[in-house]
Amino acid sequence: MPYIGKTPLTGAYQLCDAIVTSATATYNLLVGGSAVIPGAAQNCIVSLNGVIQAPVGAYTVSGSTITFASTLSATDVIDFILILGNVLDIGKPTDGSVTNASVSASAAIAYSKLNLGTSIVNADVSASAAIALSKLASTGTMTFASTIGVGGATPAASGAGITFPATQSASTDANTLDDYEEGTFSPIISTGFTGTPVYSSTDNFGRYTKIGNRVYVHASVKIDSGITAAATGLQYGGLPFTSLNAAQIPGGFYFIYNLSWASGGTASFYMSMNANDTKFYITGTNGIGVNGNNASLTLQGTAFEYSGFYIV
Repeated sequence: MPYIGKTPLTGAYQLCDAIVTSATATYNLLVGGSAVIPGAAQNCIVSLNGVIQAPVGAYTVSGSTITFASTLSATDVIDFILILGNVLDIGKPTDGSVTNASVSASAAIAYSKLNLGTSIVNADVSASAAIALSKLASTGTMTFASTIGVGGATPAASGAGITFPATQSASTDANTLDDYEEGTFSPIISTGFTGTPVYSSTDNFGRYTKIGNRVYVHASVKIDSGITAAATGLQYGGLPFTSLNAAQIPGGFYFIYNLSWASGGTASFYMSMNANDTKFYITGTNGIGVNGNNASLTLQGTAFEYSGFYIV
């Protein structure tokens, strides 16, 4: 509120100038020769003849004067008058005036006293805040509007989901999913022929999905030209990951169907350990042997489409 004259200092302690008593009850209140105006008699501590006086009952204050309940004499001594200023026992601080330093480090402020609106936003949390993981425990369902990064991975900039690091951070725990990846690869055919195969640009394509230690693939491959003769042993390679190097689990890869091969029999693939290609097997009729071992097997113009999975 506005004041005429000197503005009272909130919480200031002012010791009044010495007062010489005489045959009167009213005296001027001065500090450094200037008049001061206490907020009320209760704002003053008055000592008379070594005895602290009761405000209102023993004295009153009006403006810059103090009036005692009875007339004093020249033998009375006003030891001191201490003006406490405008002490705010109840009041609202000016907006923006309360800083972090004004709050005790040991203050236990109830959560209900924090009017946070509808939610705490990112700007409300200090960039240097170290929030313990235990504080993030939830008994309900946690929802996220964007991507979560695990294993040190940088979350994807679009969509919503879980981002795993480019290089798997493997976990030994049987119940922990530690990797996920999607992508494409280019199937290739190696060995078992002479010449260099030329693949169809529209029919040579593969996709894969890696979930944990399982790699699922689906691909098609077509040889347009370049092979001069079929020989022994065919391998389909170019797979995105190397299989597990364990004799007990050599891997498994299963042929689904072919598009243009008409030599009869049943075709399948088998994957060895520590490999990123599969061996082509044919069994059945028309004298076709194992692992494509037959000179009559025509590869020119052959198109395969296959699916399967293996362990890494």
